[in-house]
Amino acid sequence: MVEDLLTQLLSTLEDDVSDTRLLSCRVLRQLFIVAGRDVHQDRLHSVYLCLLKRLDDSCDDVRVAASQTFSAYMNCFDENYDVSVYRAHIDAIYHGLLVHLDDRQSDIQISLLGQYSLLCSYARRLQRHANAKSKKFWLLGQGLTRL
Repeated sequence: MVEDLLTQLLSTLEDDVSDTRLLSCRVLRQLFIVAGRDVHQDRLHSVYLCLLKRLDDSCDDVRVAASQTFSAYMNCFDENYDVSVYRAHIDAIYHGLLVHLDDRQSDIQISLLGQYSLLCSYARRLQRHANAKSKKFWLLGQGLTRL
């Protein structure tokens, strides 16, 4: 049921009427709050591009609602989120949100700034993963030179 609702909401985010886009953002936010980590991780990756697009919306209310939806969206990823596999998505979200940190609406700035702390925790996990991997290759190289 969540998957079907998510599909419908993503299509209404593209509607020509700003009130429809606004309501879609609000319902999507509530869906993320209620469903939370029950939304499939891969399915979540199809959402951030739509939300980033709404941050550029011509209607300020839609932009504010989209930034608030991002807050709920980011909390859907569980602690087992594999940052090494999904690095490209994390980078895209990071760079997409970065553009909006100097938004003219302080509500949007504050909302998105909160998302950066979560993205930074993913970045730290990514760095630890990269360090462990390079250490593993270094040890493997040391073992090969001794042969």
